[in-house]
Amino acid sequence: MSTIPTKTIGDSFEQWLSERPKWLQTAANQIINNKRRLTPQELDVLAELCLGEATSSKDMAFDPYVPGSLTQASQRLPLRLLKLTDVIGVNALTPPASIDFGDTQLTVIYGPNGAGKSGYSRLLKQICGSQYKEDIHGNVFEVQTNSISATAHYHDGQSNCQTTWCPQNGPSNALRNVQIFDTHAASIYIKDKKPATYEPGRIKFVKTLISTCDEIYTRLKTKSAQLVDLRPQFPTELTGSPLFSWHQKLSAKTSISDIEKNCNYTKEMDEERIQAESVLLQKDIPGRLKQIEVEKKSLQQINKFITELSSLYGNESVKELIDAHNDALSKRKNANEAAQLTFKNSALEGIGQSTWLAMWEQARNFSTLHAYPDNHFPHTTDLARCVLCQQALLPDAKERMNTFESFVKNGLEKEAKQAETTYKTKQEKYGKLPDLVDWNSRLNILKMDEKLSNKILDDISNRKSSLGTATSIEQLTIIDWQPINDAYNNSFNLLDTEEKSLQALQKDGGRLALLARITFLKATQWLYQNKQSIINEVKRLNKIAEISKAQTLAKTNQLSIMSNDLAKELISNGYRDRFASELKKLGNRRIRVKPKDIKQGKGNISFELELDGSTQKISPSVILSEGEARIVALSAFIADMTGEQQSTPFVFDDPISSLDQDYEERVVSRLIDLSETRQVIIFTHRLSLVALVEAEAKNRNSGNLGKPVSLEVITLQNFAGRVGQTVPGNIRNQQPKKALNTLKNGPLSLLKKAYKDGDLDAYDREAKSLCSNFRIIVERCVETILLDEVVSRFRRSVMTGNKLMKLVKITPDDCQLIEDLMGRYSVYEHSQPNELPDTLPELSDIEKDLDRLTTWIDKFTTRAIPTK
Repeated sequence: MSTIPTKTIGDSFEQWLSERPKWLQTAANQIINNKRRLTPQELDVLAELCLGEATSSKDMAFDPYVPGSLTQASQRLPLRLLKLTDVIGVNALTPPASIDFGDTQLTVIYGPNGAGKSGYSRLLKQICGSQYKEDIHGNVFEVQTNSISATAHYHDGQSNCQTTWCPQNGPSNALRNVQIFDTHAASIYIKDKKPATYEPGRIKFVKTLISTCDEIYTRLKTKSAQLVDLRPQFPTELTGSPLFSWHQKLSAKTSISDIEKNCNYTKEMDEERIQAESVLLQKDIPGRLKQIEVEKKSLQQINKFITELSSLYGNESVKELIDAHNDALSKRKNANEAAQLTFKNSALEGIGQSTWLAMWEQARNFSTLHAYPDNHFPHTTDLARCVLCQQALLPDAKERMNTFESFVKNGLEKEAKQAETTYKTKQEKYGKLPDLVDWNSRLNILKMDEKLSNKILDDISNRKSSLGTATSIEQLTIIDWQPINDAYNNSFNLLDTEEKSLQALQKDGGRLALLARITFLKATQWLYQNKQSIINEVKRLNKIAEISKAQTLAKTNQLSIMSNDLAKELISNGYRDRFASELKKLGNRRIRVKPKDIKQGKGNISFELELDGSTQKISPSVILSEGEARIVALSAFIADMTGEQQSTPFVFDDPISSLDQDYEERVVSRLIDLSETRQVIIFTHRLSLVALVEAEAKNRNSGNLGKPVSLEVITLQNFAGRVGQTVPGNIRNQQPKKALNTLKNGPLSLLKKAYKDGDLDAYDREAKSLCSNFRIIVERCVETILLDEVVSRFRRSVMTGNKLMKLVKITPDDCQLIEDLMGRYSVYEHSQPNELPDTLPELSDIEKDLDRLTTWIDKFTTRAIPTK
């Protein structure tokens, strides 16, 4: 069903064209401006434009279509055939043959059979690219020495042009619109499905756009096909993995993050795969499970050792030790300073210092353990002695002893001792580190790199060595415990995974689950190894998606819909009406035939003729007579070719074959009607058609039966072995006296020259031609002079009006003259028995006869009509 309202087709077409994709608008402008189909190079550029439009590229330069451009460019000038020259190698035409179509509206080319009409007709069909053209052969009775060629001259509406044709060059584009009708064309219209020859300019233009879209689509398809999938083949043994399905479903929408996710294969996954594969090979599962338990406990012991060591040498613990050390040093300093102030008046120096304090502590121990175990230190009661010098204590000595003890036990000294005790307690935790052998034996279980493990031990040792002198944690060596933790976690996880895998193997379906996991890991590993090829494939798919989008812009759906709508309105419906009209104009009253259109898509329409009202499916070619079939075919042809109002030539080759008098007259009238708006050329061997055309043209020029038309009748002859020669001056179409003057001024002069030069061949040829033409003039004298056109050969009517009285002028001498000339010259115009001689008249006799007839014409035309 049409998608475009009929009444708006013409009005909306230009606007519709301006709404097509930008690249197609650019193509439309190029076709309009160049007035031709696009070259392969131009199509290549358009393919890139189409792709650029699909991808919204900003680098593309489009040429938007301006509504009205096509209408303005489609105005065509009238075309006219002028002549054919330098015709060589065409049938039996004597080279170099030529024929001039003159400058009249209607040209009739008459000639008997074998005169060369078919040669010129076939040549025109080849030059103009007729659908019914036939192969051209040279003269098959002669040795071919020349190649086939000809030059066609024409007027394109502005200037005279010419084109040289040969079979290798093919038809001339400038003359493709010249339409030719002959017997072959007639049979195709009647018997075959005939594609519509008439195509309105808009339909032709849309079809050109469709062809352009097809070309672009093909180029894009080729471009897409060149983007080959270069991924390596997915391993067959891994196709059971869900990753295979993901790999097969890669598309332009696949994201980089999705690729990263599915192609991520870590060291841990590789270790898991190796372990899983070894698990599958495990034969003693219970034994291995016990071994794993032992290995896990060993790892846990190492982990406990490392955890404790990292905690001890961790920043938090070490900071507590440094802080305790700093506190002890600080408080000791404060205590010493206080002692110096307290005992500054002592007789001895150093009291309250570390050495003195050590001595004092020893004195305390001796007093409480040995000298005075039942008394507090210092014992200064009566009779008490000094535990150091064992002398009796005098009062001032007792006071000093009590002062010393009070200093030691109270205040800053007490705090100093407590801080030092605290520091010593913390320091005692930092025992001896394991030696290198012990250290490596432990960490080797974690499968750590030996250099890395040695470095960690060195860092621990350096930190420990700095603990006694460092005042801040920043001064200590940094220890990186992470490699040990990672190694432990990895080893433990592997054992844990293996343990679980082995335990799973002991359950139903466990082996299958493990195999699936291994397949998944291997598939992941393969994807990881081919990650770049997958990225490249997604890029390729993106390019293909872009091309596919461009191909959508090159689809012909909308163009085909428009073409079909235009075809329905301008071709199908229009052709049906024109056919009925042409059939009526050609005199049909009883032939019941109508065209049936056959849609072929993309605006292509074929027609076949069918019987109108028949109860059976029978071809008209079976029912119609030969004459009826010719009338129907001629109607179909004219209806087909007149669809678009183009002023292009029509060529008819023998249009009235098998027609009766009524139909002949109708056909002649219609052909003359056509010549009012275009050049019409008619090839015929029938004098009756020539007579009808001449009579019709004469009537029109006399102001009767339609517009006047100019007519030229060209006569072809086959004479003296020369085929396709035109009769000089077209004597058949001239008045007798004028024709006689033509013979005297032309052929007679040539005959005299050949006689004078002694050229026998030329004399024979020119004499025969002149005698034949003279015989034709004598016949014309009978019709036009003697009988004053009262009757005429092949003319239906008898013209009696004011003419019969002129017949009384005829005398016996007139009849005797005509009989004499007709008898002696008829041998050169009509066929004669072979045994009769065809001796040519003498030159003097020919010249004398020409003068006799001229004189007779003058006397007869001026002779008065007798009154009695």
